[in-house]
Amino acid sequence: MGQESTGTSETTREAAQKNFDYSDFNKQRPQHIKRFNPHFLTWFIGFFEGDGSVHCRDSNLRSGFSFNPVSKRADFEITQHIDNIKVLQFIRKSFGFGKVMTYDKDGKKYARFYTSKKEHILKLVLLLNGNIVSAKRREQFVEWLTGINQGWRLSIPLKPWTAKVSLQNAWLSGFTEADGGFSTNSQNNFKASKDQKGNTRFRFTTKYYITQDGELCLLTEIQQLTGATNKISQITNGHTKKLYNRLEITSIEATDVLIDYFNRFPLKGTRHIACLRWARVHFYKKRHVVLNAGAAKTLAGLLEKLQDPGEAILLEAAASLSVAEEQVLSSLPLIAPQSMTKS
Repeated sequence: MGQESTGTSETTREAAQKNFDYSDFNKQRPQHIKRFNPHFLTWFIGFFEGDGSVHCRDSNLRSGFSFNPVSKRADFEITQHIDNIKVLQFIRKSFGFGKVMTYDKDGKKYARFYTSKKEHILKLVLLLNGNIVSAKRREQFVEWLTGINQGWRLSIPLKPWTAKVSLQNAWLSGFTEADGGFSTNSQNNFKASKDQKGNTRFRFTTKYYITQDGELCLLTEIQQLTGATNKISQITNGHTKKLYNRLEITSIEATDVLIDYFNRFPLKGTRHIACLRWARVHFYKKRHVVLNAGAAKTLAGLLEKLQDPGEAILLEAAASLSVAEEQVLSSLPLIAPQSMTKS
């Protein structure tokens, strides 16, 4: 992928960010907050638009809004597993409103960012109006806004939907935080299929994926942005026969694009460590070495010990291998050029 000049890159990023209009929301910001970072706001919208219920197969994970026409009460919430509570606390601190609470359900612990205060709800209406990307969330917002206007006797107009997913804004980072995933075959010690003689082969595999109920156009757009060639498939959630759309990205070229993106727009929650390990295996893969059982087991063990260095560390740091990793990879023969073209 060609390198853009700094000026061109910044201009492209600014243009993509302008698809999101926060002018009305910023007029109503709390007095103690001088300015909202537009990248945070775009990340937040992406995070809110996903909910993780399909990805994690947990219907208790959700994000949404509601309006009760009888009590005329509006609610807004994002629920996550307890281990992701720091993201919700970060959201609350960044906005300066809302509550983060914890609770137990079905033997599991959860954390929830929540508000029902009218002044906070109206701020969130201003933030989301015109700035939602996914089709299902746009439909839900229209219903919510209609209820609020009727129940509270307001006349807030629905803005045109101009927001778009782009590799030059933080929306996909937030959406991935909620609904995306990163996987490698390291837990299987990099085992692959057996050869014709029945011997186990070893290779590095990586996968970035997003599963959605519908949203085929959105997944197709993400696919095109990364240059991925994998077909969007349909899968079940393992509990029902309902089909979900799933985008998987596995190629070296498209993964390079994603790593560059997440380096510029880092994940903020618990998926950051999975993303880091996924990137690490990708850099193993780019060494094009012939992997054997011993080396595979050693590298899988080293990868498991890789700890999350925090958001301050750029994802490109995953390319900086440890001495032990370098020793293992350097000792392995390279894949023959003709085999590389077939893989």
